[in-house]
Amino acid sequence: MSDALLRQWNVLRMIPRGGKITATEIHAKLRAAGYDVSKRTVERDLSALSVAFAIESDERNTPYGWRWKGDMPPLDFRGLTTPEALAFRLLDEHSRHLLPSGYRQELEPYFKAARQRLESEAGEKGAAAWTRAVRVVEPNQPLLAPPIDESVRAAISDALMLSRQLEVVYQALDRPASTAKALSPLGLVGVGGIMYLVVVFDGFDDVRTLALHRIRQAKLLPEPASKPEGFDLDAAIADGLFGFGELGRRSPIRLLFREHAGAHLLESPLSDDQVATPHGPGEVVIEASVPLTRRLRWWLSNFGPDVEVLGPPELRQEMAERLRKAAQRYDGPTQ
Repeated sequence: MSDALLRQWNVLRMIPRGGKITATEIHAKLRAAGYDVSKRTVERDLSALSVAFAIESDERNTPYGWRWKGDMPPLDFRGLTTPEALAFRLLDEHSRHLLPSGYRQELEPYFKAARQRLESEAGEKGAAAWTRAVRVVEPNQPLLAPPIDESVRAAISDALMLSRQLEVVYQALDRPASTAKALSPLGLVGVGGIMYLVVVFDGFDDVRTLALHRIRQAKLLPEPASKPEGFDLDAAIADGLFGFGELGRRSPIRLLFREHAGAHLLESPLSDDQVATPHGPGEVVIEASVPLTRRLRWWLSNFGPDVEVLGPPELRQEMAERLRKAAQRYDGPTQ
């Protein structure tokens, strides 16, 4: 398939069922997708496509935009295959918060068609049976996801797609809302049902995270986003960005697990350099290099008396103090 044909196919897919999209917006999305074309080329594509497809330029009010005529669906879904339907169904269920805002709206007809396609396959076999038989379970206590302002989500999606700065008003927990501040978005990460925006504020180099549901306002700015030199989102996550610790600081730890509590670490190690040493019946000593984050402390707390921190000394002392306080509270009267 030629680049021009593939580009025009993508242009057709960008045209919404409801509302409209301008040639400028289509041009920006194509550029973000890697198509190095001019706006004039996009305008020529739209003009040519309007001859063969039921799209039209809505010039009733500015800004002018393109749309599908009447209630004409953007694509014919009658040819959706069973594997395609299954793929769209799984995407619908498991990527709800990871798709760019505008993209999800554009994909909704696919999701609807996929549901109808799978529902038509009655019986206990095939793709419909697969969707009933496969589930993803969170390892922690499930929590309801907080609501996110759709205008905020849309502005963040645009900023990430176009590599542009944002101006946001953020309200941290139990604090008044901040004044509007400019920042460069670096990535979007889901953690246990909470969506976080990874950013650097204008004039600073340190990487921060903002919970999307606490962003009260977000406005797309014309300035290009600025990324810290050498920044890599995957590396930042691996170094403890969402463990609420300091990036890049890994420390050796020694843990003694009892009552078989550490058996799962023999299959799913804490780190690449983990060493496991049998210690006694149902006991194992685990040595690994990990960031000393709050998440690590919460994880250790889950094991209660079945894990003992042997090192480093400061972490051992901190965990011992946590357990002493917990024991004191349970020994006291119920509030």
